[in-house]
Amino acid sequence: MKRGFTLIELLVVIAIIAILAAILFPVFARARERARQTSCLNNVRQIMTAMMMYQQDYDEILIMRYYDVEESPGSGNWVARINWFQAIMPYVMNEQVFACPSSPLRRTSWYTYAMNCEREIRSQSYQGANSTLSLADVMRPSELILLAERPGRSGHRVCPPYHTGSHCNLITTDDIDKLHNEGANYGFFDGHAKWHRLDQTLAPRNLWSLTGE
Repeated sequence: MKRGFTLIELLVVIAIIAILAAILFPVFARARERARQTSCLNNVRQIMTAMMMYQQDYDEILIMRYYDVEESPGSGNWVARINWFQAIMPYVMNEQVFACPSSPLRRTSWYTYAMNCEREIRSQSYQGANSTLSLADVMRPSELILLAERPGRSGHRVCPPYHTGSHCNLITTDDIDKLHNEGANYGFFDGHAKWHRLDQTLAPRNLWSLTGE
């Protein structure tokens, strides 16, 4: 005579499945986020390569956050604005590169990366949106952040948490370190990309400041 499972046996099996699920789901979530982190890092690398190509075409003059376009030279009548991600689009030809798969901004914006605001404010040659800064003017380009992941807010630039200027889109541990396993991806002035925790970008060396402070 065949015997079925008793209620207690079924409850034990269900409990075991629930325990295994509770153990494995976080592992699967971390593995999925690790894959997204790698995809995002590849995005940043492609963007930085495009920026380097752009700069080579313009005698190593670094790309600006945006460019204002005059109706005619010297007219003072600004008719358009070209943002940095639009300026390098011919070198990328793929909008998907500009969006991190883990960013909450994907729901409202097709780009989720922004430039370091210190890149403008600390530049001695900065005279406005259309000013120039040469790669030769930058101290330790391999240790200075040019591109960062945007927090869950709008804006074309991001500022480190210590910054006190107006109109700053400050990043914090709460919104950046939640992106990729307690860290985020950054692009540097020399063209390389790397994952860091936010605190690693501030000490032992400040990776945001042009002056190396």
